[in-house]
Amino acid sequence: MLKNIAILIDADNVSHQKIDWIFDKIGTLGTITAKRIYGDFTKPHLSSWESAILKYAIEKKHQTSYSTGKNSSDLALAIDAIDLWHTGRHDAFCIISSDSDFIGLALRLRQGNIQVFGFGEHKTIKEFRQVCSEFFEVPHTPSTHVSPQNSRTTPTTKIPANQLKCDTKLLNALKDGVINNKADNDGWVNYAVFSSYFQKNYPAINSDGYGYGKLYELIDVIDIFDVKKENTTIFVRIKTTQSTQPTHNLPWTADKLAQHQPLIHAIKESINHNLQNGWANFSAFTLYLHKNFPNIKPSHYGHSKWRALVEKIGLFEVNQASPTTLFIREKQVSNNTNSSPKIHNKVSDKKLLDDILTIINENNRRDDEWVHIGYLGGQLKNKSYNPKDFGFKTFGQLLLNTDGVIHQKINHGDYFSLSDKSQIKPITHNNLNSSDDDNLTDTKLYQLLLKNKDKINNKIKELLSKYVQLNTLDFWQLLSKSLPDELIDETHQNHDCFILFVRRELHELDLIKQEHEFLFCPPLPNAD
Repeated sequence: MLKNIAILIDADNVSHQKIDWIFDKIGTLGTITAKRIYGDFTKPHLSSWESAILKYAIEKKHQTSYSTGKNSSDLALAIDAIDLWHTGRHDAFCIISSDSDFIGLALRLRQGNIQVFGFGEHKTIKEFRQVCSEFFEVPHTPSTHVSPQNSRTTPTTKIPANQLKCDTKLLNALKDGVINNKADNDGWVNYAVFSSYFQKNYPAINSDGYGYGKLYELIDVIDIFDVKKENTTIFVRIKTTQSTQPTHNLPWTADKLAQHQPLIHAIKESINHNLQNGWANFSAFTLYLHKNFPNIKPSHYGHSKWRALVEKIGLFEVNQASPTTLFIREKQVSNNTNSSPKIHNKVSDKKLLDDILTIINENNRRDDEWVHIGYLGGQLKNKSYNPKDFGFKTFGQLLLNTDGVIHQKINHGDYFSLSDKSQIKPITHNNLNSSDDDNLTDTKLYQLLLKNKDKINNKIKELLSKYVQLNTLDFWQLLSKSLPDELIDETHQNHDCFILFVRRELHELDLIKQEHEFLFCPPLPNAD
C-alpha cells in the first residue's frame, strides 16, 4: 500500500454524486495526505459540491473564469501537482477528472517515478486512461450517501438570465450539446438527442442547481437557442449574434471577408497559438477555433469547410503536406528593402557551413546523410543563428539559398545535407551500437512492430496533430500496454528496438535528439 496520496479534483469535469465511491476506492490504495478541489465556485452549478467539500475536508482552490473557453482551474491543478511532487512528500497522485487536458501532467509525473491514478466517467478518452498507472471508471449511477438527506441543491430563487449568460462553463456545455450532434442543413438538432447527450457528458451541470426544474426551462430563459416544434418533436439550434456573424449564408466576397475583423482576429490567434517552425497544423488550428471561438463558423460566411474559407480570404496559405496532413500560416510578404539581401541572392558563409557540418555529424540518422529541417533549424537556433539576419524569414529559406547546402524531399519532409560530403562522418545510432542492430531486427518484438507498421505510423501522426511535443519513451509506454507480456522484458532494450524500427521503417517521421531522449518530428510543409 502507498504511503502518501495527493487527491486533485477538477470540479467541472466530475459529478459530486460520485465522490463517496471515489474516496472509498482511494482508501484501498493508500493514505490520503492532500485533498484539493479546483473550480470557479461563484458559478451556480458548482454549489452542489459544498456538502462533499465539508464532509471530506477538501481544500477548496477557487479559480475565477475570466473568458470563454479558457479554464484557469486546469492550469492551477497542474501547477499545484508539480509543486506537490517537488516537495517529495507524495508517492502517488489521484487526478479526478474526465478531461483530456491532463494527459501531459500524468506523463510528466510518471516520468518522475510517481504513480498516477485516474478517475473519470465513461466519456474519458483512452489516451488519458492509458497514460495513468491505473484508471478507474466511476459508476454511471450516483452513490447513495453523497450528502445529508436534508441538503438541497435547488436554490430558493431562480438565477436570472443576465447571470446565466455570464456562466461560460454552462454556455459552452450547452453549445457543445448542439455542435456535437447531427443537425439538418439549417442547424436544427432534435431536443431529445441534445438532452440525452448533455446529461451524459455534463452530469455535474444540473438545471436544479440554477433553480429550474427542467433543462428545457433553463434553455428558454438563457435565450441562446432558437426553439421550434414540429408536431410533437422539439428542435433547438444556436442563435446567431450580430456582433460576430453575418445575417445570411450567401458566400461573402474575399474583400468583405478580409475586412471582417472578428473573423480575421480569430484565425490569426488560432494560427499563432499552434505555430511551429512557421506553420500551424490545420487540425490543431480548427480545434482551437472551435473551442475558443464557438460562434464563428465557416457556414456563417457561405462555406462548408474552413479550408475553403481561409483560402478565399487571401491573407493565408494552406499547404497539403500529405494526403491527411494540412498546415496553415499567414501569407509571407517578401522583404525587398536595401537592408536585407533579395531571396534569390545566395549566402556564402563558411562558419554557417561548418556549424551545419557539426550538426549533421552529431545527429546523422540516415544512411544517405540527410538531416530533417526540424532538427537542423532547431540546432541552428540554439547556436544563435537567426534567418532574418541573412534576409530570410525561415531557416528553410536560408538553407535553400546557402552555397554548399543541398535539399531534397523525402516522403513530404524537407531534408538538407552538404554538397561536399567528404567530411560527414559515417552514420551513428546514438544510443544503439551498429553491431546490435541486426540482433534487434531479428527479435520477435521488431517483427511484431513491422507487422503493425501502418497502424503505429498513423497513431504517431494522430498524436502529433494533438500535442506540441511527443517523445519516443512516452509513446513507447503507451504502445507497450497493448503488446503481449512475453515481449516486454527489458524496457530499455525494447525502447532501443522501437527507435531502430522508427528510423528504418517510418520514413515520413524523423527523430530529434534532446539530451537523453528523442522527440518525434512530423513532416513539415515545403521549406520555401
